[in-house]
Amino acid sequence: MGAKTNARNFASCCVALLTIAAAPHATAADDRIDLFELSIEELGNLVVTGTRIPGTDVAVPMTSLTREEIEQAGFIDLQDIFETLPQNFDEVTPDGRFANEGGSLLRGLNNTRVTAANLRGLGAESTLTLVNGSRRAGSIEGRVVDLSAIPLAFVERVEVVTGGRSAVYGADAVAGVVNIVTRRDFTGAESQLHFGSAAEGGGERLQLSQLFGAELGRGHLVAGYDFARSWPLDLADVGLLSLTENPEIGLTQLSLNAQAEVRRHSGYLSGRYALNDRVELYGEGLYTHREFEDFELRRFAGATQDSFTDTTSPSEHLALTAGARTELGGDWTLDAAVDFSEVNTERDTSLFADLGFTTVDSAFVASNEAAVSSVSTMFDGPLPALAGVTARAAAGLEWRREDFESSVDGIAGENADRSVRSAFAELSVPLLGPSRSDPRQLELSLAGRYDDYSDFGGTFNPQVGLIWTPLEGLTFRGAYSAAFRTPALAELESTTEAFLELAGDPVQGGAPVPVLFLQGANPALGPEEADTWSFGVDFRPELASWASLSLSWFQIEYDGRVEQPSINADRDVVLERAGRFPGLVTRDPSVEAAAAFLAADTDGFIGNDTGTAFDPGSQDVLAVFPDLVLFDNRVGNIAIEEARGFDFKASGEFDTEAGVFSFGLNLTHTLEHERRVTAASPSFSLIDEVGKPADTRVRASGGWTRGAYGAFVYVNY
Repeated sequence: MGAKTNARNFASCCVALLTIAAAPHATAADDRIDLFELSIEELGNLVVTGTRIPGTDVAVPMTSLTREEIEQAGFIDLQDIFETLPQNFDEVTPDGRFANEGGSLLRGLNNTRVTAANLRGLGAESTLTLVNGSRRAGSIEGRVVDLSAIPLAFVERVEVVTGGRSAVYGADAVAGVVNIVTRRDFTGAESQLHFGSAAEGGGERLQLSQLFGAELGRGHLVAGYDFARSWPLDLADVGLLSLTENPEIGLTQLSLNAQAEVRRHSGYLSGRYALNDRVELYGEGLYTHREFEDFELRRFAGATQDSFTDTTSPSEHLALTAGARTELGGDWTLDAAVDFSEVNTERDTSLFADLGFTTVDSAFVASNEAAVSSVSTMFDGPLPALAGVTARAAAGLEWRREDFESSVDGIAGENADRSVRSAFAELSVPLLGPSRSDPRQLELSLAGRYDDYSDFGGTFNPQVGLIWTPLEGLTFRGAYSAAFRTPALAELESTTEAFLELAGDPVQGGAPVPVLFLQGANPALGPEEADTWSFGVDFRPELASWASLSLSWFQIEYDGRVEQPSINADRDVVLERAGRFPGLVTRDPSVEAAAAFLAADTDGFIGNDTGTAFDPGSQDVLAVFPDLVLFDNRVGNIAIEEARGFDFKASGEFDTEAGVFSFGLNLTHTLEHERRVTAASPSFSLIDEVGKPADTRVRASGGWTRGAYGAFVYVNY
């Protein structure tokens, strides 16, 4: 099927877009902020994603999309934004589910087609997604934040920082951080209506939203409601699905939805109230009910009836925040907050299969519940001057609890939790300038964070960055950070299974030999670790101050990735690929090694698809299978991944008598993205593989505005 000829193309064919502003709603947060023009004093309390110190910049590549830019581009949801961001890759998206060849276990679990950010193509679990700087509970067994549950009508801006930020935010910030900032300062009333369909017909999408905001004496209140619905787009209906039989498996796919039917209701409430000139209370709540429905039709060779899979999946997303900010004096601020978020997902699946020689008719209901609770307190402000240098610092403490529960047909499955105690500190030291008369600047940033996990123990992660401006308009920057990701609670499954299957063995001329597989839990599972580097230069030419250029180089070395060596669909070729799994494949095993595999089984049942009878209670497995091969397919910290490349950005805006003209270019080129299944395995490139990073991705834009009128064009490669 065409790579993007499915439902996502509807945006370019939108047949109606209406935005009604009942009152002016521009605020200071709506204005485009030019960091080149503002001093530290003028920046005030502006907080940039990637640092806890207000008014400071970060030494790693950063992209920010304002509300104005979101509206100009005609984006309808957050998935639209991240699909066009060159630094992001479509692993966990409704489109990404079709890239089965990539072998992603997480993507294979995306049965309800949620959307998650995946910076640098290192996996969605390696990108930390925040909302207003706070963590949220995830979908897909609690593993990733579902962007499709956050309506774009409630979003003020999107900030993306690439590069490890674990020293600032803790786990998961390996490839970078995505921060969704909501519209907390909106004033007035705004109504929006979007409707669109695919060019081939079908796949309609409707979205309605209403937002209100008002100043209320010492306080401010924002409230909103959003409704969205999408209708199915069947690839068979638009001629993008081959209706011929696959001879290898005797199957004809009769229908396949590129876009399923989804309904979403969302409510948003945000408020703040100043008790006095020094203390402000704030709170926010976001609730989303999302219901997914999908139906697939197929026919097996020799069948008299069509087979189908019918899936319905409602999910509830709730996030609550309450806190207080206090001015302590001496420009120091205290911010204390309590956050709670929860995602409940239920998947009701009915399956009927006529295989020609037998029929299968089954149904099951699977439920997952993930929750995150946290209490945090943070101080920030200037330190006493030393040798004429005034450094700024931020420090804080955080306690967090994560919970995950699952069940199938009411029978409890995984039930896991962990608590995390954290302490962090960050320092920004202006070693040189700038001043009004001297633009030269040299700024050092240091950060460190210690996290103590109830299930993994402690981990410390440092970070260092340097920003140097030798002359006006030219800035060099570099950064190093250590980062980590703890296994998701769902990955800490408590069961291990052993089973026997046949696999072709090239050592035996391709003849099938029995393989004893062991897969599931691994008691030695630990955090993934990474080292990230970035270097860059920003240039704003004096003769063309309306334009800016940026070039950044990045390198990420990711060790101990949690990996299942071979996904289930590849079990029949594991011996052909034995070179990828050194240390995991054991030929001619000892009696003790074979017994250890059988003893590790926790369900008391040894599956056997070899065609040869075997009773583990009364028979010796090596006596029954003298040519037995062992394959340790348990999830473990085994994979190594390395990525390096560069980003190039250009932007500009200049006034003429005919109006304001603007342009932009955002390019990412991946020089190398290699992976090894184990430390001793040969490496192989992931560049341009299905579902993995393309070597070059570009988004270019051009625009014109004059008064209330404007026109914009975008090109994506």
